[in-house]
Amino acid sequence: AGATWIIAERRFTPAEAAVRKFQMPVDNAGPVGISISPDGSKIAYLREKQLWMRPLNQLTGQAIPDTDDSENLFWSPNSDFIGYRIENTLWKISPDGSNRTRLCELPRGRIRGITWGRLGTIVISVSNLNSMELWSVSDRGGDIQPFIVPVQGSEEWGAATPKYLPDGRSLIYTVWSRGDSTTAADLAEKYSKDE
Repeated sequence: AGATWIIAERRFTPAEAAVRKFQMPVDNAGPVGISISPDGSKIAYLREKQLWMRPLNQLTGQAIPDTDDSENLFWSPNSDFIGYRIENTLWKISPDGSNRTRLCELPRGRIRGITWGRLGTIVISVSNLNSMELWSVSDRGGDIQPFIVPVQGSEEWGAATPKYLPDGRSLIYTVWSRGDSTTAADLAEKYSKDE
């Protein structure tokens, strides 16, 4: 008896990536004032304190009605909706301006990141003087729920900057600690040792 393995190698010529370069006026070019859709076809940005949308294959963008004073832009995983905050309310809207939906009221504090997962969970980081916490809400709307709250009496002070990875299920976030913290060098030493 025997086994035969056949290994076939196919060579593919990678397609040339399209390069697009453009300029456009925006109010806040930071991470909360401009956001490219996950499928790479659209860009959402803040201009004149309003949400604007521009397909990347067009030369101009359009203002989205009823989005005055928008902040903290974030996309749905399939690029069908753009999420945003106005004051302490979280909203979503279709890129064409239709289907505007109120998602939830946010806890008081500074928003430190918002991300939307493939299973319909939106995770929001909110900080105040005493802590930074992660909260969650369904992409269909509803009551906001605690997601990650620091353990009382521990060295953890808070959690911030959540981001779903490309699989849309795995979530990474930053944990802040009181006092001394573990450095990248400490982690490298710990995980480079043979066990």
